Amino acid sequence: MKSRSWIISTLVLLSLCSFLFYYFYSVERARTIDGVISQQRILARQAAKSLNELFAKWRSVLSYLSKEENIILMNDRGKDELTQLREILRDEIKSITRTNRTGTILYTVPFYPNSVGRDISQQKHMTRILSDHKPVVSEVFDAVQGFQAIAIHYPVYRNGAFDGTLALVVDFGHVGKSILEDIGSDGSGYAWMLSSEGIELYCPVPGHIGKSVRETSKHFPDLLRVVDSMLAGKEGSATYTYDMVAAERKMAQKIVYYLPVRINETYWPLAIAYSEESVTTSLASFSTKLILIIGCLFIGGVFISYFGIKAWVVVRESDARKKSEEKLRESEERYRNLYNNAAIGIYRMTPDGKILFANPHLVRILGFSSFEGLAARNVEKSGIALAHRLRGFESSLRGEQEVRGIESNWHKSDGTEIFVRENVRAVYNLDGSIAYYDITAEDITEQRKLQTQLLQSQKLEAIGQLAGGVAHDFNNMIGVILGFATMIEKELQPSDPKHRKIRSIINAAERSADLAKQLLAFARRQVITPIVINLNREISSIQKMLERLIGENITMTLGLGEGLWNVKMDPVQIDQIITNLCTNARDAIENIGSVSIETSNLRIEKASQGPLHGLTPGDYVVLSVSDTGHGIDTAMLERIYDPFFTTKPKGKGTGLGLATVFGIVKQNNGHIEVESVREKGTTFRIYLMRSFGEIEEREEVPETIPSKGTGNILVVEDEEELLSYICSTLESHGYTTFCSTSPLEALKLCAEMKGKLDLLITDVIMPEMNGKELQKQVEQLFPQTKTLFISGYTADVVAEHGVLEKETFFLQKPFTPKGLLRKVHAVLSET
Repeated sequence: MKSRSWIISTLVLLSLCSFLFYYFYSVERARTIDGVISQQRILARQAAKSLNELFAKWRSVLSYLSKEENIILMNDRGKDELTQLREILRDEIKSITRTNRTGTILYTVPFYPNSVGRDISQQKHMTRILSDHKPVVSEVFDAVQGFQAIAIHYPVYRNGAFDGTLALVVDFGHVGKSILEDIGSDGSGYAWMLSSEGIELYCPVPGHIGKSVRETSKHFPDLLRVVDSMLAGKEGSATYTYDMVAAERKMAQKIVYYLPVRINETYWPLAIAYSEESVTTSLASFSTKLILIIGCLFIGGVFISYFGIKAWVVVRESDARKKSEEKLRESEERYRNLYNNAAIGIYRMTPDGKILFANPHLVRILGFSSFEGLAARNVEKSGIALAHRLRGFESSLRGEQEVRGIESNWHKSDGTEIFVRENVRAVYNLDGSIAYYDITAEDITEQRKLQTQLLQSQKLEAIGQLAGGVAHDFNNMIGVILGFATMIEKELQPSDPKHRKIRSIINAAERSADLAKQLLAFARRQVITPIVINLNREISSIQKMLERLIGENITMTLGLGEGLWNVKMDPVQIDQIITNLCTNARDAIENIGSVSIETSNLRIEKASQGPLHGLTPGDYVVLSVSDTGHGIDTAMLERIYDPFFTTKPKGKGTGLGLATVFGIVKQNNGHIEVESVREKGTTFRIYLMRSFGEIEEREEVPETIPSKGTGNILVVEDEEELLSYICSTLESHGYTTFCSTSPLEALKLCAEMKGKLDLLITDVIMPEMNGKELQKQVEQLFPQTKTLFISGYTADVVAEHGVLEKETFFLQKPFTPKGLLRKVHAVLSET
């Protein structure tokens, strides 16, 4: 009976102990899992926020760039801006592409010649933005460079009308890795992300990225149920069974928390998963202690309850303390990582200039090998580059605890100057004096450089706009002066005293016209006719002229490379470049010296192999002009290409020679560099892109014209004095002219005209209609009529009206009577 009672009592006590064990273990397990889910929720939302901020940054960049005029026009400056942006963000942005309104690529950075002109309008994301003109983020696709990419397209508008897109292509694998890789880095968990269509954008399982999750998880129905909820845009937690995480081959229970990441008009489901086994492992210590407690309860009988409860309380407190200590340790570790790995300098400094501590980034900024080397220097006394003038700190604070955005220049340990932006927080003693400063410092040297480059770019653009603004009226007036003065000169005998005065007027007008052409060349707005040429032939053809130009006291040597590649540009521009550089070389040599002109081929395989940053890989023809003159001061090298800047004495130079050279080189997508040493000489090197075309011969301009001409010519020019000069010149040569200052009046003359009209001479831009529109209406009445366009506007304005096409006849103002008659004769003789 006793034995039976003992057995029953033992079974009752064992049942009670088992129940207690199950109950407390279940409560702790549920609490632990809830904590894990809460942690997953925080991690998921932090990751979603990071992704949204990243895409917001890219959209902000695209929004800003899409409104930039240079990028809208996609001119050379726009291409330079895109190249600079990609260099700054090259770790995030793999390429930048500008397309037109039909989805054809206009330009791409990095530049791939085969990509320009390619039609990508059939790509899914391109079809969307071309349809609704709204920003779009593409699905993940395989880039040709071998990475998983995402394209972000932003619409570009010109004058209020849709004009194409600007797109960034980013390596999503790199983005996902930077944001999601550290989640569960202890091996207990991982992150994965899907597109709205179920494509795996990020997954730690090898080979899954870019594939459909329904395909990779088709053997796991409970996981697919979770996927269905995720693709429906829901947020929540769930469990599923999986066996292929981290190369495991056994079934494992997973706890997952998921939410949608909103990107533009779509969303990407993001999930944070933890192994339930790794979660419950943390309960091992608790369960061991609980077993001991229940064992004591089982053995101790009546007294076990008291000691058991007490032990349980002790266990709970111990766990709480350990967790608190763990959280404190993690917090300290996060702070330490943040401090050591921060991308800005962080340091603490006393009011007398002693650095108490500094993070590694500040040590690197200042060029020291260790903190000890930095700490050994006193900021205020030794004058090293941290020397911000501590009294200036106190003045800026003015009794406040914190001041932000102080900018100053520092000098590194080797003396190199950098620029920084600082935020200063003062910590005060009880008596109100400053105990120390806590300071963060951001290196803004590159930002300052970009600002300087932007200001220079804006300055050059302003000069270009100024040149374009004055070109039309200036050329019209010079044309009138030059034309009528030439006509008067012909009427005077050389012995007439007035003849010399008229010749002075003509010379002044021609110099004024040349000055305008030089300014337009610098602003890259002059009219050019590029053809395929060989520099060696061009240099040889003007060698005699150059020798006369530099004088007998200067020796000229030519080093023309064999097998020189061809280039495509206007031969006149080559003459301008060489003449200006040789003229400067001559002026730099005081007595006896030498000038050397050399040519060579250069192939750049990689961007880093280029002699200067800014040269993209490719084939180049290099033109070098060297002299043994007095050289250029280093301080002046940054300004030598500025228009009207000259180092020559007053009255000895216009300051447009090198500005003209610079403008011509940039207009032909080339690059120029200079090396100069005082009293030893200067070398200019010009890099021109190779042309694979065949050499084209220059168009021969007839030197003489027939003494008399025949034919009916309609002249339309809204400047009355210039119209009078043109008509007088043509009539004096035998042509029959019909003159009008108005396009509408000219059309009336055409309607009343009998016989045929041989030639229409018209200004390009006029108040009532432009010259191109007038040509079309005149050709309806006289289909065989030829047209000669004239204009004083710059090349970019004329080109907008379709007048610089290859088959079009064009004469740039100002022009002489002889130049006008020669051009008219050439046009009428054209078959």
